[in-house]
Amino acid sequence: MKFSPGIKLPNYQIIKFLFLCAFLFPFTMNSFGQDAPKTQKELTRILFLFDCSGSMNAVFQTAPKINIAKKLLGELLDSLKKVSNLELALRCFGHQVPWPPGDCNDTRLEVPFSRNNGDVIKNRLSNIEAKGTTPIALSLQACEKDFPDLNARNIIILITDG
Repeated sequence: MKFSPGIKLPNYQIIKFLFLCAFLFPFTMNSFGQDAPKTQKELTRILFLFDCSGSMNAVFQTAPKINIAKKLLGELLDSLKKVSNLELALRCFGHQVPWPPGDCNDTRLEVPFSRNNGDVIKNRLSNIEAKGTTPIALSLQACEKDFPDLNARNIIILITDG
């Protein structure tokens, strides 16, 4: 990818800020337009859909994109530890079958929904390597079956480079 002279790539802090803004947006939007405050907090489920395809091995500024994404997600998970009524899960794609030959069905729920499982997600993600294809559409379709039911605010956060 070429950039015109004078255009600088965003630094790590800007990327982190944009990632956190994208994450917090669904939470803030839910509070608009409500007539009365709820007496009980609604259960929120967040499924992180993480790209582990071979392109995530490319270096962005000083580190492979997958390492940057893992670090940012880890920091986000740490910040969610004290949030009540929250269940988290992790689905990855592109991490089971290397390219070539690759596998267009390479997607799997690595950590099912549970409360207080941020450390479980970080641990599982630390053992996953980027190596395969990028079946984003198939992975998004598979996410539907990952949610136990519709009796919660269900959110998917896609973490990808493309």
